[in-house]
Amino acid sequence: MSQSKLRILFVVVLVFLLVGITYTLFSEQNKEVNQEAVTAPQLGAEETQKTLVSEEPKPPRVDYGNSVPPDFLSSLPIEDGAALTESFGLDYQNQGQSTVSFSSKKTAEQNFDTYRSFFTEEQFSIVNEYKSESLYSLYATNEKVEVNVTIASDERSEGATVTISVLRKKS
Repeated sequence: MSQSKLRILFVVVLVFLLVGITYTLFSEQNKEVNQEAVTAPQLGAEETQKTLVSEEPKPPRVDYGNSVPPDFLSSLPIEDGAALTESFGLDYQNQGQSTVSFSSKKTAEQNFDTYRSFFTEEQFSIVNEYKSESLYSLYATNEKVEVNVTIASDERSEGATVTISVLRKKS
């Protein structure tokens, strides 16, 4: 073999050797990085749940069928003729929750306006309100209660589903 062919062969072997070494080094570094990512402590579902769940046991749910819960805020407007789809109460240590849900023939926006007017007229403080194309909500408080109203558009009936939760603080 001539010297020029040997030099070419040497350069080709050297290039393959450098490529192989580079590949090996980078793949080892990637393995270490991937291993660190796998073994790094992460907040899993169990830990997340522990941080979100209070120590207070969940109270039993009392269903009221087609009736409004007895400690529901009676002045809150519920559409005439609307059948309750859900009605229940929960009795926590420091507060009681009463929730009703019903299907409305009014649009979500009409319901939103009804409850917003009610809160204003009854001198509630509206803490938060949200409007989107298909979901509306109001959160209002006074010295006695906190009320959350969620209204979801129902495209099938062109009406809405209204859910109202009332929280009463215990003295």
